[in-house]
Amino acid sequence: MACMAMYIDTFQATMVNFGLSAIMESLDMTPFDVNWVLIAYNLAFATILPISGAIVDRYGLRFGFLFGTGFLTWASALCAATPNKYGLIVGRVFCGVGAAMSTATGPPIITHLFSDEKKRTKGLSLLIMCGPLGMISGMILGALLVESPAGWRALFWLVLAMNGFLCVAGFFAVPIFAKPPRDPSKKFDKFGLGMFVTGLPLLIYGIDDGGNRGWTSPEILVTIILGALLVLAFPIYERRLDNPLLPKPFIYDRNMMLMLLTFVIFGGGFATWLLLVTQVFLNCLHLSALRSALYLLPAAVASTVSGGLGSFLSSRTSVRVQIGGAYLWTAAFIIPWGLMELGVHRAYIICFALLYLFGNAPAVVRAQASTLGTIPEVQHGQATAMLMVAYQTGSAILLALANATAKSFTNDSASEESLMNGYQASFWLLLGITGGAGLLFVILYRTVRGKEITPEVGVGSAADDERGMWGNDSSPENSVSVEMAGKE
Repeated sequence: MACMAMYIDTFQATMVNFGLSAIMESLDMTPFDVNWVLIAYNLAFATILPISGAIVDRYGLRFGFLFGTGFLTWASALCAATPNKYGLIVGRVFCGVGAAMSTATGPPIITHLFSDEKKRTKGLSLLIMCGPLGMISGMILGALLVESPAGWRALFWLVLAMNGFLCVAGFFAVPIFAKPPRDPSKKFDKFGLGMFVTGLPLLIYGIDDGGNRGWTSPEILVTIILGALLVLAFPIYERRLDNPLLPKPFIYDRNMMLMLLTFVIFGGGFATWLLLVTQVFLNCLHLSALRSALYLLPAAVASTVSGGLGSFLSSRTSVRVQIGGAYLWTAAFIIPWGLMELGVHRAYIICFALLYLFGNAPAVVRAQASTLGTIPEVQHGQATAMLMVAYQTGSAILLALANATAKSFTNDSASEESLMNGYQASFWLLLGITGGAGLLFVILYRTVRGKEITPEVGVGSAADDERGMWGNDSSPENSVSVEMAGKE
């Protein structure tokens, strides 16, 4: 059930990419307005996930799974039947809410089922691999549906049927897991949550609308500055609480912060790259949806294979080498997309799409395994939610940045050459962000006592270790046992 939820999430997200051109024509949207079909989904996903993690920990994994799949079923019906672009964007917001609940339960279900570290890592790797599988089938089925007489609305009717089936199947198949013990003295951090869910939409809206209103206009400056201040103040505020919304390792442990950064960059990078590539295919090269999907199919297969490679490398390489190498690989293969011109040969597209996606899954697999090996099991719901928040937040922010950059460098949206200039500028932006984050990871990631943390090495067994990992908080109740996903 967990793998199916992950599969459907990636499946429907990929399908929508190939339907954007048809949606744009049908609902009278511009090439940049239509991108809000994706941004709205990712934004809702990111802002609801912190709540979903707390709900999962309080009411159980089964409740979260059934609520999420049921809500997503209803929201898909709204998208399929919408008469205008506003209804579609609202429907996509509701889809993000449902998907946030259902996918947040996936990793915790696996970690509850498999207590053995090796089996858990394999299970999580399988979960991650369902994403590329969803991408492969989403490309083909999405392209076929868009070009069929049923049109783009059939995309959402299909997602409705799949989630409806999953909800019913989950009612019978998902067991009732024991809930973690609740401490009545600990209260849910409503104020911190309010800072995040208010700041992120303000920041995204300001970034995306800056190209329309002007970056120096007072309303844009106020929106971006206020949103950025709220988002940046969120973790600072959380550090002052005894029971923060974020698990404490994400606040005090530099390595865990870097794992969140990895999810931000690779999640946002993948979503942004896929949007830009499909828009280049459909709007600049005027490829059909089906041909576009076929050109990207080898890359999707390679991404699936690389997920297994990530699991294999987890027990044979250090975290710094595996994730740092993935940053370098991914950044290097963004460059050919920034150099792409109109009339490019299909071999160029197929080759560099394959090479780009090959580096994504190993980083995500290792970052997730390392995180869940560090966080106590009773906080796996919260930890998983935070990782997915990072993934979707990265998607929303980078999509908005890419959209704003493309608009700024596009003089005439009806001209293929002008649109290509805008998309190229967005690829270069993505390269700069990925390369900068990779450099930051390599410089800041640290080992304990000169070696990687392994399952046999505990952190918090001595006062000096605690001070090294958690700052000044060295009380026994706040120490966290740390173990990595595989032996380094």
